[in-house]
Amino acid sequence: MLRPAALRLSAIITMVSSASLRNPNFLIPSTSTTLLRSRLLPLHTLSFSNRLSLRCYAARAAFDRLPVLNPIVEMDGDEMTRIIWSMIKDKLIFPYLDLNIKYFDLGLQNRDATDDKVTVESAEATLKYNVAVKCATITPDEARVKEFGLKSMWRSPNGTIRNILNGTVFREPIICRNIPRIIPGWKKPICIGRHAFGDQYRATDAIIGGPGKLKLVFVPENGDATTELEVYNFKGPGVALAMYNVDESIRAFAESSMALAFAKKWPLYLSTKNTILKKYDGRFKDIFQEVYEERWKIKFEEHSIWYEHRLIDDMVAYAVKSEGGYVWACKNYDGDVQSDLLAQGFGSLGLMTSVLLSSDGKTLEAEAAHGTVTRHFRLHQKGQETSTNSIASIYAWTRGLEHRAKLDNNEKLLDFTKKLEAACVETVESGKMTKDLAILIHGPKLLAASISDARSDEPAKTSGLVKTLQLGAMLALWLLAASISDARSDEPAKTSGLVKTLQLGAMLALWYLLNIYFNIYNKQVLKVYPFPATVTAFQFGFVSLVINLVWTFNLHPRPSLRGSQLATLLPLALAHTLGNVLTNISLCKVAVSFTHTIKAMEPFFTVLLSALFLGQESLDIINLYGVLTMISFILLVPYALLVEGVKFSPSYLQYAASQGLNVRELCMRSIFSAFCFHAYQQVSYMILEMVSPVTHSVANSVKRVVIIVSSVIFFQTPVSPVNALGKSPMAITFKTHACGPKWVPLGRNCHSSIGSFLVLEGKEDEAGAKDKLRHDNPCKVNIVDT
Repeated sequence: MLRPAALRLSAIITMVSSASLRNPNFLIPSTSTTLLRSRLLPLHTLSFSNRLSLRCYAARAAFDRLPVLNPIVEMDGDEMTRIIWSMIKDKLIFPYLDLNIKYFDLGLQNRDATDDKVTVESAEATLKYNVAVKCATITPDEARVKEFGLKSMWRSPNGTIRNILNGTVFREPIICRNIPRIIPGWKKPICIGRHAFGDQYRATDAIIGGPGKLKLVFVPENGDATTELEVYNFKGPGVALAMYNVDESIRAFAESSMALAFAKKWPLYLSTKNTILKKYDGRFKDIFQEVYEERWKIKFEEHSIWYEHRLIDDMVAYAVKSEGGYVWACKNYDGDVQSDLLAQGFGSLGLMTSVLLSSDGKTLEAEAAHGTVTRHFRLHQKGQETSTNSIASIYAWTRGLEHRAKLDNNEKLLDFTKKLEAACVETVESGKMTKDLAILIHGPKLLAASISDARSDEPAKTSGLVKTLQLGAMLALWLLAASISDARSDEPAKTSGLVKTLQLGAMLALWYLLNIYFNIYNKQVLKVYPFPATVTAFQFGFVSLVINLVWTFNLHPRPSLRGSQLATLLPLALAHTLGNVLTNISLCKVAVSFTHTIKAMEPFFTVLLSALFLGQESLDIINLYGVLTMISFILLVPYALLVEGVKFSPSYLQYAASQGLNVRELCMRSIFSAFCFHAYQQVSYMILEMVSPVTHSVANSVKRVVIIVSSVIFFQTPVSPVNALGKSPMAITFKTHACGPKWVPLGRNCHSSIGSFLVLEGKEDEAGAKDKLRHDNPCKVNIVDT
């Protein structure tokens, strides 16, 4: 019986491991790995342990592996992918699943030893058990025949399997939000269906040695007249090819393509070259149209989707300029070529799922979309470091196991596959990736540190977010140390002063922490849901709800405002609205770090506007924040509806889902960012009651530094020398605050302005007054030892 657990998966898949073959006891010897870390959701069916060697864990927990009742067929492969395949099994599959594997070695040498019978046997076993997972294999050419000393130039094992299964290969990209798309206009996935039968892949070709006639002859079995066609009259040496397809397979191709398009509620396009191959490609066009008219037209029209035939050249041009969101049915060769184009356009061949599905939908074979990665294998044979993407091979296992789970109604197995896939995506989005993906983000001159590294024998101890929080905590401790050093200089009330200093330090740390969370989640939401006014209005509405609940339950006294006070607050509320909307607009367009470089000037304008509009009025600071936000909400909602419209409809939420966040994730991140928005603003105003405006402004600027550094770490944003120069306004802001006491009146007995590494102190006047800084004395700068 499985133990229910709410633990997390943290597993290392070694990509390239020459050292691992030499020293099997060295757990993670390679410098090229993918760290798989599951979501923070409980794994209800499996006991995964964070930072625990899966090899050791498998020995400890073999008795409670998840049972899988029916067999699956495993087809092993060649070269680099064979090494990766073995590690995936040993580290991610076998320790957790009790599988009945029907193993077939499709390595080139074994295919040669069995005269390729093993390929046929594996396909027949797939028909029997309905599920297969396949590693990438070599299709030999003349060089391979010589390299391996083969008996024959064996046909593509994929082609043999596809012909036996008589299915359609569907490939679809794996979307990672931080992987830039080479074709940026592709906002939605494109699912390409490849007819996996006949054509060039089962053709008969020949070398023509000299002059002569090439004829195509068909002899009917029923005794009808023989059909004889003259193909070409050769005048010299050349080549010839004869290929075929059958109505039954084409009809099955049409059925499976339309069924998938209907399931996804996407339009379907078929591409051929029927203007040239009028009978051959024309047959595809005619059968698709028949199937559509007979079985699918009404269903498609009810859901506002459609089927359309296009010429292959026209379809390729359309695909490049479209935004995606459709199924593209291709003939065998076209699908082979265009699926690689799509994979690279969406990021990498290593980020592409590939399944071969029979026309009845019962039998499925899942495989990696790429080849055997020969170039990496050559480096591996020399003992050199490589960085090979394993995600497509992992997805071959998960998609095969997913189909097994659906056939067997095994919900626990289905849950396992979903969490493993989510772990792969989150690993890449956390910044841990192989070289092919790192180059897409950082360019060809990326640093070695940008590529996944596993020289140590344990997984990476901290994610980007944890490092961010550590950084924030360290800066908060520096601030606290500076506050304590200042507090000790005050002789009276040492104990109470120390307590207040500790309270202030804790609140500063909380302020920074909430800001980090807010900016990370807010950026994630705006990346997939680019409607800044709507997002800001939602945040204002959330704060307004919280404030009203606080007043309703008497957690804070409700204010009694006069009309004159509301009129005074209106300009500040307008500035509050504009500031937050413009912040979210900038987050849609640029990095978090750049946004907060600009916002570092905010304290200057905050102090200026407060002095202009509030003057010396005494207002409850918490209620001031609440009322300002509610006024801002009332001001912003009409603007958001007028400019952006209603953006909470299912279609817009589905658009966000197509960009990488499902509806549930979008809603949860929106709510959490709104909560952090309220909480950090509340804490900020509470701090303002404890310190002077100057101290608060400097702490606010320090907060910007923390957020900038945190966002660079979390979002892996490169900082060029030009970017660094652009952050010089931050230094100007610090200088402005250092001189701020010359014109900003202090409201509290706090006369120290604390920076990230600086404590600004003024000299006491002759009377020993400690409630202000003398305007005629320069500031003394003490460097805090870090």
